[in-house]
Amino acid sequence: NHYAGPVQYSTEKWIEKNKDEVPKAMVKLLESSSNQFVNMLATVLDEQEEQHTPTARKRSKKTVAKQFSTQLKNLRTKIGTTNPYFVRCIKPNQEFVADHFSHDVVLDQLKSLGVLEAVRVSRSGFSKSYSHEEFIQRYHVLAPGKEPESTCPSSRCILIIGESISMMMESFSKDEGTQGIQVGTRRVFLRQNQADALDTLRSKAMIDAAMKIQSGARVWLARNELTRRRNAKFAVKIQAQVRRLIALRRVQDILTEIY
Repeated sequence: NHYAGPVQYSTEKWIEKNKDEVPKAMVKLLESSSNQFVNMLATVLDEQEEQHTPTARKRSKKTVAKQFSTQLKNLRTKIGTTNPYFVRCIKPNQEFVADHFSHDVVLDQLKSLGVLEAVRVSRSGFSKSYSHEEFIQRYHVLAPGKEPESTCPSSRCILIIGESISMMMESFSKDEGTQGIQVGTRRVFLRQNQADALDTLRSKAMIDAAMKIQSGARVWLARNELTRRRNAKFAVKIQAQVRRLIALRRVQDILTEIY
């Protein structure tokens, strides 16, 4: 797994790991030569191959090209039966220890493996796409209370985009906004910058809506509390009047007994 950054190799057992068989076709070619010296080379190669090749390997001799072809075929078969995703393993440090993250090591790998360039290329194209229904469900908050003339989902998407572009004028020009968002027959395609701007507007709209809901809830709670206090104050007045009447009757009863 090579990449453009500096690579450190170890020569220990390097020859054993990279030793390969001489192709049989080459040995036969040497044997078919009319030159005695070339024939002798073919004999030497055959003898060396028999001496250094284990018994199990003699039964199944494969060249590097054959191994690569077989592995590539197996890989393509496996990929064809799965849903592949882009996965890149990054070493967090050179010491192979846990819970240690080296920024320089990781950044060097990202640069050398072309990940940063791949991200840049991805961002320059239409990196995000939604079906018409998904786009409407996600961004309908950007055009509240407005309905298109047509009931077609694409018309609804165009309406939402039109309302959004007017709000994105601070970040993009009108041409940049329309070029960065394209409505297809079944999907809506967005460049990364426009997608980020739409998500920002969506978050702001949802925050504003949440604040309005909270404000309405606080008003309702405050009115209920005020009503409760008014009712409590009115109840106190009623209680005071009742006590007054009871006290007057007692006074009248006492006066009646005396006189």
